[in-house]
Amino acid sequence: LKGLSSGVEAQLALAAAELAVDVEEKVLFARRAVAVAREERIRQKALYELGKQLCTNPLTLEEGVSFLNQAVTLNPSTKLAPEIQFKIAEILHASSDSQAALNAYNRYLESYDVPVFAVRVRQGKGRLLVAMARFDEALTMFLEAAEFATEVSLKTALLLEAAEAATAAKRYSSAIEIYRGLLREGARTG
Repeated sequence: LKGLSSGVEAQLALAAAELAVDVEEKVLFARRAVAVAREERIRQKALYELGKQLCTNPLTLEEGVSFLNQAVTLNPSTKLAPEIQFKIAEILHASSDSQAALNAYNRYLESYDVPVFAVRVRQGKGRLLVAMARFDEALTMFLEAAEFATEVSLKTALLLEAAEAATAAKRYSSAIEIYRGLLREGARTG
């Protein structure tokens, strides 16, 4: 790749990383893109790609999350930053690092809360809170997620999760009210 500008080389390496089939190749190309990228936008994309790929392997998960965090902090105001922050929360949630995942969800909600991820972030945080036996907080998250949901089936699923959280929190009157609302809505649309 002699004679290419660092920007062109970074874009080529990033494209190769995205097109590669083998994870090791994806990581290799993404590392090259990170190493040569000078423009902030390309560097953020390269850090994101590298972080995502490293997070597919439990042995490199911590390093991957570190690259994802670097991508967000590089410029938290880009259009890509909320997606990356959401990805961090999802990855940490899947890795069973409950407190780190909760912190990542909270960072997302405090910093971004863009509509495209509004439901998924709240649902993910609610499920995490249920797993942590923090049912009252989970109830709040599921109800907020249901407010953002536009699909009837998703809204219904979220309200069912809210009712289950209310029951687990021993807030039986809240659970009954949620179930009644679901029945009323079903009768109206059914």
